[in-house]
Amino acid sequence: VLVHGYSNGATGDFELNITESDSVENDFCDNATSILSINDDPVVGSTIIALGDNLFNNSCAPYASNTAGVWYSVIGNGETLSASTCSIELNFDTAISVFEGGCGDLDCIAYASYNGYGCEASYYSASTTRWSTEHGVKYYIFVQGTDGYQLGEFALSVGTVEVPVNDVCSGAISIPNANGTLIFGSTEEATHSEVEECEYETNSPDLWYTIEGRGTELTASLASRITDFD
Repeated sequence: VLVHGYSNGATGDFELNITESDSVENDFCDNATSILSINDDPVVGSTIIALGDNLFNNSCAPYASNTAGVWYSVIGNGETLSASTCSIELNFDTAISVFEGGCGDLDCIAYASYNGYGCEASYYSASTTRWSTEHGVKYYIFVQGTDGYQLGEFALSVGTVEVPVNDVCSGAISIPNANGTLIFGSTEEATHSEVEECEYETNSPDLWYTIEGRGTELTASLASRITDFD
């Protein structure tokens, strides 16, 4: 046990109190609670007595490094799944990370944190993320607070969702011409494509389009009064 000040050079008197307490069963990946039925009732959980899990990949959910959380697992059905903490039970700001692989070698494939306060069931910031699944593959879902002080109760919903036809590259929508054609779309129901991005890597949902080149310079722009996100 190492006791020290929070800031550089901070010193002072303290009292150290060590007690024994119970932990939740799904505190670690190896004991993840199995979600046996997709599209079933939400699973109620709590992070209040959970521990910070050192298996958590910090590149997954921003603002949630080593924050206490609990684990769940679900078997993919070949469709797109959604995991969400939006519920009347929610009483803290949450982050969700989705992994595949074994508990000793997890690979982050989706995450959500600070989705905003659009959950009508709770005042707090719920998280919702979507990912494409392979049939029979086990996925691990990690639910936690957005920082070390965010602990509480929640209900986790996991279900199938419909995604746009151009959610994947093979379904890209063809743009007929470049003469000022306006394309209206929304990424709200989309998933994130596991491809190397041009500018910088994000985990944001995306949609695909194609256009045939004609030997001229083309410009693609999202500058519009319709666009309502960064």
